[in-house]
Amino acid sequence: MQPGILKGVDEIIDQLLGVASVGTTSPHYGHKTACDQLHRVPLKNFAAADLMKKMYVQIKNNWEERPREVPPSEKNWRFQQNKNIDKDNESLEVQLQRAIVCLDPNMWPDAVNWANHVPTASGLWDHKCDKHRAIDLVHVCLGQNTYDIVEFIELKVDRASGHPVYAALEVLRYGVLYVFSRRHLEDLNYDVTKQPLLQAKTIHLVVLAPCQYYEGYQFEWFEKEITKGLKEFIQESEGYTMDFQFQAFPREFSAEKGIRDGYIIKEALLEVAPVAWTV
Repeated sequence: MQPGILKGVDEIIDQLLGVASVGTTSPHYGHKTACDQLHRVPLKNFAAADLMKKMYVQIKNNWEERPREVPPSEKNWRFQQNKNIDKDNESLEVQLQRAIVCLDPNMWPDAVNWANHVPTASGLWDHKCDKHRAIDLVHVCLGQNTYDIVEFIELKVDRASGHPVYAALEVLRYGVLYVFSRRHLEDLNYDVTKQPLLQAKTIHLVVLAPCQYYEGYQFEWFEKEITKGLKEFIQESEGYTMDFQFQAFPREFSAEKGIRDGYIIKEALLEVAPVAWTV
């Protein structure tokens, strides 16, 4: 079990999804066999709200039992474009993230409303762990410096980095961390003027990938169950809502071409749509 603020969370997910015996490595829900097992037919006796509540309790317990009391990073939940990446980084996903935030605002004014690699948990366990726990892309939907409606996006370019179930649970973990952060603003010494994402009124959790990423799968039931669970998990009195959706780039989109041509990315983002499950 890896240390950090999410210690034990993967084991909870594996257990509630009934995939703890799939594969030999954790997280077991990360194996393709687990995805195939959950495909098409709704999982009996599975309630996403119960999953989120148990994930939240585990995170809260981890926070209370953290080995070192260090202040969380002020960079958590900040909205900032990270345009500089290691030139040797060959990850197509990272290159695409960077290409999106580097789009010319003169060509597309909405470019200023995208941020990449947004930290969520640095310092919540100790000064070393969880620095890599960051949301791929955050999109502010109503214009610069207006954070009422935001999208937290888990970006995928192919199945080499995981299948739809794995991607959904990646962004869901960040969603639960977000809820924890808002419920413990004072304990975490967060300042919404510096971390404005923590004052959003509507948060859309999104998995964004090429159409081909979803082919052969039918996860409409999982999509709806997660959104239903989020509505039950987050109380109306908390003043914000959260939902979940699988989304796809237009079929002709190529990430390889996109990172070399900003116009291709802009047009693709304008045509992103909910996944049309056909299997």
